[in-house]
Amino acid sequence: MEGISHEACSFAGTQRLGKLIAICDDNGISIDGDVSGWFTEDIAMRFRAYGWHVVPGVDGHHPEAIHVALDDARRCIDRPSLVCCRTLIGWGAPNKQGDASAHGAPLGADEVALTRNRIDWPFAPFEIPDDVRSAWDARPTGAAAERKWRSTFDRYQRAHPELAAELLRRTDEILPSDWTSVVGSLVAESDARAASVATRKSSQQALESSAGSLPELVGGSADLTGSNLTRWSYSQPNQKRTEQQCDAVARGAYVLRDCGAPPDVVVIATGSEVSLAVEGAELAASRGIHVRVVSMPSSDCFDRQDAAYPESVLPSRIRARLAIEAGVSDWWRKNVGLDGLVVGVDRFGESAPAADLFVHFGFTPDAVAEAIASLAGAPSTQGPFFDREESRCH
Repeated sequence: MEGISHEACSFAGTQRLGKLIAICDDNGISIDGDVSGWFTEDIAMRFRAYGWHVVPGVDGHHPEAIHVALDDARRCIDRPSLVCCRTLIGWGAPNKQGDASAHGAPLGADEVALTRNRIDWPFAPFEIPDDVRSAWDARPTGAAAERKWRSTFDRYQRAHPELAAELLRRTDEILPSDWTSVVGSLVAESDARAASVATRKSSQQALESSAGSLPELVGGSADLTGSNLTRWSYSQPNQKRTEQQCDAVARGAYVLRDCGAPPDVVVIATGSEVSLAVEGAELAASRGIHVRVVSMPSSDCFDRQDAAYPESVLPSRIRARLAIEAGVSDWWRKNVGLDGLVVGVDRFGESAPAADLFVHFGFTPDAVAEAIASLAGAPSTQGPFFDREESRCH
């Protein structure tokens, strides 16, 4: 019934995904009770409209009926299939079957005992009868299918070694041999441009630089291709540049700007806020403050590194830390600690061109420099930045 499933199912029908089989368990009950008063659509007709093959009216409590329906669905290879099963929720529970109380709550020991007796189930909890286990044990069938597939693939590999190697690379999730140079080239060109680029534009540049080396890459945007810049032109950048940058990015965070001395303050940012962090650091440096700027494209990857690497990037002895996030600030608390600050926005409602909003909320080099100075204990040059209602520095 959830809305997002409608779009996914419509897409599957349009793409004629003949290997897709879905089973609809229609028991007429939700957590809130009987759905007949508010859910009256004809599910089978809706899926037919999507372009699906529909097997209606299946008794969901009859294994043989389900088996026949699934065979019907498998025979349809040019469309996805929906098997519509009618079931009674809590079937076999004498006091709760057909009732919403069987939807999300346990039956309880007494009702379980009554149900066991009613459906003639003498087996102990979690015991699987031998005939059921045997019927569901697909290991021999699967092993035979795998042997057949491997034999076929061996012949394919001998006939087409390069294509077979490429297939294995993709299925084993191994990056191409030129991946380091591709990413390095993108980073180098971005550094050379030193431009302020919207995040979605940076995303497009990353996608376009990757597409030629990753044929398995699939992307898109639901009705927002132009806005999100997910349409690729496949322009390929010049592939050169260093492995060090690629390794740093892969580790989730790295020192983008250092200060040649023990830092007074560490500034952390990601995405479009990185350039703001660098500009603010340069202004603070002109006032004699030693500032390190850390770019953190992936905090998840950074958190997975061995202890030595995070310590080298964010030394634990440096507690004066500033994070910049043009959004909710709470995410950065684990990185700045109790003595640090986050320049962020924790409210909604303002609407204006991005440049105007950045000024309004204090996302400017001058404001960042003031935040750095505050952490370093330096005197302010522009007044009480932290008292401004528009800014969100915490």
